[in-house]
This record gives sequence, structure tokens and C-alpha cells, in this order.
Amino acid sequence: MKLFYREMGSGSETLLILHGLFGLSDNWVSLARRYAEKYRVIIPDLRNHGQTMHSDVFTYEAMLADIEEFVEDLELPSVNILGHSMGGKLAMQFALRNSYRVDKLIVADISPVPYPPTRHVDILETMKSIDFSAFDTRTKIEQYLFNTMNDAGIVGLLLKNITRLRDDRFAWKLNIEAISENIAGIFDFYVFDKRVFKKPTLFIKGSLSDFVKDDHLPAIQQYFSNYRLETIENATHWLHAEQPDAFFELTYDFLKK
Repeated sequence: MKLFYREMGSGSETLLILHGLFGLSDNWVSLARRYAEKYRVIIPDLRNHGQTMHSDVFTYEAMLADIEEFVEDLELPSVNILGHSMGGKLAMQFALRNSYRVDKLIVADISPVPYPPTRHVDILETMKSIDFSAFDTRTKIEQYLFNTMNDAGIVGLLLKNITRLRDDRFAWKLNIEAISENIAGIFDFYVFDKRVFKKPTLFIKGSLSDFVKDDHLPAIQQYFSNYRLETIENATHWLHAEQPDAFFELTYDFLKK
């Protein structure tokens, strides 16, 4: 599948950024501008997200094939990869299967383990319940979402996924049906037997997030032998949005070493 992407910077090294579930390339533009002072930064919209086409197929195997084709099409001999959440799992899988093409790997607030998708199922149910015909402004949609979820971070993320059609109706950019049907697989982790990524790898977790736990460390060590783990204080799962300066400094220092 051909992916929509944003690109900035013209450095000799490339930084490929992979967004998370319900995310899109636009979420990363502010940070990308800062990375672009040194790197060529490329941010695709993954399948069923943003401006990339929809598909009934929504698996890591399909997304991995998309990214492999994407890197080939752009003729990128090697990349640094930064992935958040679902994008972090995809980045890990790309590095394990294409280690010769990855210089450094950054994984933001996710581990190479399966997770229960409970919270995201609740978010999907809220999204599916919205009757856009009942709203004539984004402000009213925002208020409805906040009253339902009471989570400003999630609401802000979802608002970026709402578009206005030519007939003036609101609609989701996301392929809600495909994501909902495949959500269990997205929270699993595809196992690569005996594959190990030995190049520098940075795992980052938010101090207020429970996505990276101490009992995940053996799995991280199993697949990423040259890793280090850092914590960003006062940050939840959306650490790059909540603490952008700390996130940038940590990742930029890692990349330039």
C-alpha cells in the first residue's frame, strides 16, 4: 500500500517516525521540525490512518510490508526509526526483520509484549457511537468527547482524526471498522524466533504510564541486546505531546552520539 507522508529537512541521515494507534503524521510535525535541523525526517500515515488509504486488512504483517515497500520506494539505504505505541511495535518488528537497514531505534512507551486492549476498545466504542449529523461544529464534538472520556490527551488526538466532507458533514479519517475488527492483533506482539537487534536502541517510558513495566525488561533484553531505558517525568503514554522538550532532548542526544 502506498503511504501518504510528510517530509522535512535534508540531512545526510534519515529519521523515520511511526505514529501510534489513532495517530497520524500531523501529530509529529512540531517535533519533526526540530529534528529536521540535522536529519531528513519522514513521517508516514500508516494504513487506515490519516490521509493513507483504507483497507480491511489491518495487521502488523501488512503494516510491516507497507513500511518495507515505503523504504524501498524512497530508496533509503538506512534509517533511524522512532516509533510510539503501535508505531513502536512496528518499528521494533522492522528493526528485527531488517536490521541491516536500521542504524538506531527509539521505542516510545511500549514493550515487545502483548497487552489487553481494554481501554482502546472503550475509545473505539465511543468513536463508533458518535452520530456526526447531530453536530454542526467541532467545538460541540470536542465537548461531547470530553464529557464522555474526560481525558484531554485522548480528546485532542481524536479531534485531529475528524475531517469535514464536501457536503459539510463531519467524518472520521480513521477506518474505524477495520481497526475495531483487528484490535486484538494490534495489541499482540509478533514473535521473531531467535532474531536479535544488536544496534543502539532507546526505550523511553512516561513516569505516569504503565505501558513499560519492570517485568517487560527480560523481553526487551531478549530482542534488543544493546538497549537502554529512560524515563520522562510527569508524562503518561502520550509523553511526546505532554513533555516535548524532554522528549526531544533525550532522543536527539541519543541519535547524534
